Amino acid sequence: MRLRVRDALALVLMFSVWIAGCAGRKHPKPAPFPAAPPRTVVGPFSLASKVRVIAFHTLPEGFSTSIPPVWSADGRAVSLLRIAPDGGKVVRFDGASLNHETAFDLGLGSDGKNGASPVSLLTFAIDPKGATLAAAVDDPADGSVKVFVRSLAPNAAVNRVARFPGQVDEAALAWMGESDLLLGLGPTRAAESAAASAEFAGLYRLGVKVSGDNSQFVIDCKQRINSGRFLLSAGRRRALADSSAGGSVFLLDFDRFECRRVGLPGLAQIRVLGWSAGDASILYASALSARYSDVPAVFELALEKDRRRLIGAPIADAVYTKRGTIAIPGSLSLRPATFKLRPDRLVPAQVGIVDQSASETTIFPLGLWTSGALLAQAAIGYSASADALAIEIPVPIKKTFTPVIVGFSVSSRRVESIAGAQLNRLLLYNWGPSGSRLAICDCAGEAGSLLVVEPPLK
Repeated sequence: MRLRVRDALALVLMFSVWIAGCAGRKHPKPAPFPAAPPRTVVGPFSLASKVRVIAFHTLPEGFSTSIPPVWSADGRAVSLLRIAPDGGKVVRFDGASLNHETAFDLGLGSDGKNGASPVSLLTFAIDPKGATLAAAVDDPADGSVKVFVRSLAPNAAVNRVARFPGQVDEAALAWMGESDLLLGLGPTRAAESAAASAEFAGLYRLGVKVSGDNSQFVIDCKQRINSGRFLLSAGRRRALADSSAGGSVFLLDFDRFECRRVGLPGLAQIRVLGWSAGDASILYASALSARYSDVPAVFELALEKDRRRLIGAPIADAVYTKRGTIAIPGSLSLRPATFKLRPDRLVPAQVGIVDQSASETTIFPLGLWTSGALLAQAAIGYSASADALAIEIPVPIKKTFTPVIVGFSVSSRRVESIAGAQLNRLLLYNWGPSGSRLAICDCAGEAGSLLVVEPPLK
């Protein structure tokens, strides 16, 4: 059964706009997961019977990471990255069935000429194709900030593309294209004056192919921004940056070279989840309100009008689809007040598709039950190529939980169980470029593993 909401005024403090009756054709309700046999067990993973296994690998002993799997080579390779003060490490799998494994050090402390030196990683960014890593490091040996780039292939050279004299505590980095980086540097450490700090701080466009091909962005802001804390938009035409004084956020427009304040409390107090098509709006997660400060909620902010609206609560994740709709995991049975009083109460997990153009929300059951507290930790990943969602939901088992990943086709409205794992920690996952494969990693344990599957969502 699917439920629709047509009254936009029904945004009350319950699970977002998911209110009102039933309509539309019926859809078969999927069986709860974990399901009864037949099923496939691969390492710590339990897979639904229709899921095709492409590859399974046990990770090197001691390897752990918080970075989701990175796809490259048009889906013919998947890599796991551990970024650390020692420069980090990559475990890469490629070949016809992703069965060829290569492990190598990133070597971010090397400038390609003078060998390696101890450095402190400030920030990093992976290009949209998953082929190249850029990293900004603080090098105390000569009191500078350096930016390196290197291919995520074995035996690749580490190239230094920029050096800035001075040291900072905050920096931000993002790819603006295949050969350009946007670097933001915060105030210099222990600056003797605001003027000295401002000389070094700022936004820089770096050319990664020619060292020294750099230019500084001049943004017309009435108040100084902390360039070391910014978020680049999906279209790479805009960015959000914190005020230097804190407590407010500015929208930077790179076409107009200007900025203005928007209605956000500060990037440290929110989590930006995604940008809409055309960079007109953002989804972000934060506390629902001062009264419900411990209830996570998702909001949408229209940047031109600086208008905010509640999308859902209690939820902590959401995503835009290529159709312009918003997908959110949650439950109609879960309200903020109930979440505060009985966070362990079991509720049915659901996914909602919010169509703002029709003022309508359609709700689909995911075929499993979980507690409100665990449902608020649900994560959602979207593949535009497949027009499909992968939703990770922690499910209670005795005094702990196990993660379950459910697939949902936005186009066909089909729900399919994908995988579960007998673990008390969340998984990391990422769709491949074509949307036909999903890489799932248990990357937090001492004996981690990587699983690549084809979900049955077509």
